[in-house]
Parts: sequence; structure tokens; C-alpha cells
Amino acid sequence: MIIGNCISKLFPIYFFSGDIRFYLDATDFQQEGYYYWEHTGKNLTYTNWHGNEPQGGKNQNCIWKFGVNINYEWIDISCFEPAAYMCEKEGN
Repeated sequence: MIIGNCISKLFPIYFFSGDIRFYLDATDFQQEGYYYWEHTGKNLTYTNWHGNEPQGGKNQNCIWKFGVNINYEWIDISCFEPAAYMCEKEGN
């Protein structure tokens, strides 16, 4: 899911309830600290990082949108951690 502004970030909050975590379509795999949307290759124009995130490192190249215990903010994490995912589909 690509999140372009603070309004579109609200969708998962209403759609999911409880302590859920899922991957966003963003990564810094190509260049450390340079996050972009994997699907489009565009830079992130909006972020919602939690506290001291992103912590960086070569093992934390993906982003989780985390549940209620951190107010649905983002953390960078390994791309191999078990989590849910959400698909985005073009409208008609």
C-alpha cells in the first residue's frame, strides 16, 4: 500500500482493529536511508515514523505499519519478519 499523505494513512486504522502489523510497499534496499515506494520507484513524500525510527542498518530495509500500541506509526524492520500485507488495486 502506498501512503501519500496523512489522509490516506487513516484507511488502515479504520479497516483494521487491534494490534496488527503489516508491511508497506516502501524500502531502502537500493541505498541505505533512501526510502522509496517499491511499486513506483518514487520517493516517499509522507512518512509517519515512530520515535527514533528509522533505525537503519543493512538488515532493516522494509517498513511495518504497526498497530495501536504505537499509534499506527512506522518502523523499519527486516523484510523477512512475519507480518500481514495489504494489496492495492487500481480503480476503474
